[in-house]
Amino acid sequence: MQFNRKYVFMAVGAVSGILLLYLLTRKRNQNTGDDEWIPKGLAGLEPETRKKVEKFFDLAKKSGKPLVLVSARRGCKKQDTLYAQGRSTPGKIITNARCGESDHNLGLAVDVAPIVNGKINYKVPRSHWEELSKIAESVGLHWGGRWKTLDDLVHFSSGRR
Repeated sequence: MQFNRKYVFMAVGAVSGILLLYLLTRKRNQNTGDDEWIPKGLAGLEPETRKKVEKFFDLAKKSGKPLVLVSARRGCKKQDTLYAQGRSTPGKIITNARCGESDHNLGLAVDVAPIVNGKINYKVPRSHWEELSKIAESVGLHWGGRWKTLDDLVHFSSGRR
């Protein structure tokens, strides 16, 4: 079988172009670029994480501990801004993860806030967070309140930690 070189080069060029386009799009979707490319809310989470978070929210509400989503997937700009807090900008340190080190960058984590008497209330007792952690862990999420280097009560993840 004989191939026309012109058509072989055209096919290789087309496949290369498609592959390049895929890689550029994939990189952008992994949040290495601007934050405006990130889907908001639960839509930004990876599908398996989203299912776990939805189940967590449902079970928390049924147990009388409703939650609101504060943060889900975030991009490099936001992550690096949060990392700078307490280091090069004013405020308390709230993360030890730079861009690419956080499960938030991968769509594998959420930050939540408890709803008490119809209002967001972060100042619930630790026992409240402990009860939420048991619910989260029952659906396969990890709780940032168990970390050794940073007590991140609001953080729940299906990822690395």
